[in-house]
Amino acid sequence: KLLAGATATHCTECDGDRKNKPITGMEILWGLKKDGTAYVDGEILDPKTGKIYDCDVKLDGPNKLKVRGYLGFSLIGRTQYWYRVK
Repeated sequence: KLLAGATATHCTECDGDRKNKPITGMEILWGLKKDGTAYVDGEILDPKTGKIYDCDVKLDGPNKLKVRGYLGFSLIGRTQYWYRVK
């Protein structure tokens, strides 16, 4: 077990080839298809839970990426904003 506030370093909850692999450098987004200014119909892995969700991604400014993960259809899901590290 990890101490409170610590972050996992390996994907212990993942299945298959990802099981117990380091999270750093792991491919967590795949299968996205360009649709205008967005990328849709991809999948995203949550390495904390090992679950895979459907995913859409869109650039929301020069340094901000809107990432939407969901089950089945986009109304039921969660949006995160990822920021470019300089």
